Amino acid sequence: MKTSIVALAAVLAVALVAGPATAGKSGKSGKSQKSEKSTKSQKRGQLQLRIEALEEALANIGPEQTVFNVDCAAGDTITAALAVANSGATINVSGSCNENVTLGKDAQKLIGVPGTGAGVVGTGGNTIVTVGRNTRIIGLNISGGADAIIVSRGGSTRIIDNVISGVTDRCITVTRHSYADITDNDISSCSNDAVIIRNGSSADIHLNN
Repeated sequence: MKTSIVALAAVLAVALVAGPATAGKSGKSGKSQKSEKSTKSQKRGQLQLRIEALEEALANIGPEQTVFNVDCAAGDTITAALAVANSGATINVSGSCNENVTLGKDAQKLIGVPGTGAGVVGTGGNTIVTVGRNTRIIGLNISGGADAIIVSRGGSTRIIDNVISGVTDRCITVTRHSYADITDNDISSCSNDAVIIRNGSSADIHLNN
């Protein structure tokens, strides 16, 4: 929508500068020439008003979508939402999605909607990978895959109030100079470590079962 408005504004601006085409000397009377000049002036005034209206419309266009509601039972996917989500977006998840997810932009939030059985079941590899800074993973049932959650490449995240279980390797890995706040999660049935912090990373770990 924004692109089309910009294009239209550009066309009107060209018309305003160029004005109506003229065919050279016409031999018209002074009165009719004055009338023509008045008409041209009115048209230019109308074009100017339209451009000003378009500029106001552009100024009032809201920010890009920041909240996405993903209904896994209806066939929605978290991956599709993240593909168009920018930094700071919130992904509200209902139901259980069978997919692997990457939070690749800063301040993205993955939040389970209470009472909907919200969760992510990995289909291989790591179920949730976060490399963005200041991300959030909250209120989800997370299972499947090798690691349930891996924080890597300088990412930072808060992992809060999740049920994490049933993975083939570790439940949570924080690696490669990353940080995690791991609080109030139920962590079980990890084939190896429940939580591992390595490669120059750090974590605050509180009140987990």
